[in-house]
Amino acid sequence: MAVLAFLGPLGTFTHEAATRFAAPDDELVPVATVDTAYDAVAEHRTEAAVVAIDNTVEGPVIPSVNRLLGGDFFADDRRDVRIAFCALRRPGDTAPATAVVSHAHALAQCAGWARRQGLTPQPAPSTAAACAQLGPGEVALAPRLCAEVYGLDVVAEDVQDYDGALTTFLHVRPASTLTRAEVAAFPQPSHTLLAVTPHLSEIGCFTRLVTSLSDREINIFSLRSRPVKAAAGAYTFGFDLNGTPADSPLRDAIQSWLDDGHFVKILGVYPWSATDELTVSPIDHRNTLPGSFSAAGIPAAYRGVFAGEPACPWPPPPPPLRRPSGSSTGSP
Repeated sequence: MAVLAFLGPLGTFTHEAATRFAAPDDELVPVATVDTAYDAVAEHRTEAAVVAIDNTVEGPVIPSVNRLLGGDFFADDRRDVRIAFCALRRPGDTAPATAVVSHAHALAQCAGWARRQGLTPQPAPSTAAACAQLGPGEVALAPRLCAEVYGLDVVAEDVQDYDGALTTFLHVRPASTLTRAEVAAFPQPSHTLLAVTPHLSEIGCFTRLVTSLSDREINIFSLRSRPVKAAAGAYTFGFDLNGTPADSPLRDAIQSWLDDGHFVKILGVYPWSATDELTVSPIDHRNTLPGSFSAAGIPAAYRGVFAGEPACPWPPPPPPLRRPSGSSTGSP
C-alpha cells in the first residue's frame, strides 16, 4: 500500500486525478497547498504526491513547476484530466447571485460566463474549498463531483469558455528512490520531462538547444521557461520530449548539452499518454487572442510591412484636420 498526497479538499480535479493514479489499496491524503504535497514527499511522509503541472488554457502551474525544478523529485507517471466546470449553489438559496467563487484558474477559464451573469469573481484556495465554504448569493465553479461531495445543486453545466481543456497531472516521488532497474524498464514509447539551464545567456543559445533536438528528430511536446532566481537574464527551459534518457537519440542530445557546459536536470519519465494522439483542430486566433489582431496575428497598423499582409500605405497618412465647431469654412 502506498500513501499519496494531493491538493484537497475532496472533490478537486486533483482528487479526481489521484483516484486515477492510485492502486485499489492506496491511501489518498488531501493537503492544503501544492507546497504541502511536495513537502510530504520530500520529508518521506508519503510515498508520492499527485500535482498539477500544466493546463491547456491557462498554461503552467507555476508553484508546481518551481518545486519540481528546485527539489529532489521525479515524475514517473502522468494523467490528463478533462476540465469541465459546473455552476453550483447551496440547496434552497434564493438570494440573488452576486459572486462567483473558485480557484483562480477556474475563474479564468469561466470568466466569460461569469461576466455574462454579472457575477463578481472571488478566488478560493481550490474548487472544492469554494464549495465547502459557499455562502448565500454565491455560485461555485467546480467539477460535478463536488455537487455530490458537498450536497450542492447544479444550476448550469459546462460553463467553461473553452471546450476540450485538459490539465496534466504528475505522480511525483523522491528522485533518490529511482533505481537503475526502473530506468532500464521504462516502457516504450515514453516521454521525458527535463530542464536545461544554459551556462551562458548568449545570442543563438536557445536555437542551438532546439536544433540539437530537431536534428535527431526528437519532438517537443511542450516547452516552459522559468527565470533563474537571483540571476538576472538567466533562464531555465523545461522540455517534454519523446524518448527516454537511457536510449538514443535523446541520450545523445542530452550528452551534447552536457558537453557544451549546460546544466541538465531530468525531472521525470512516464508512459506515452493517449492524449498525445489527439487531433487538434485549427484555431481561429481572431476569437482567442486579446486585442485587435488581423487574421495573421499582426496589429492592423502594421499591415503592408510584412509579406502576405494586405497592402496599406506606410507610414499611415496623418488624420484629416478638424476645424473647431463654429469656425468659418472660408479663407482667413
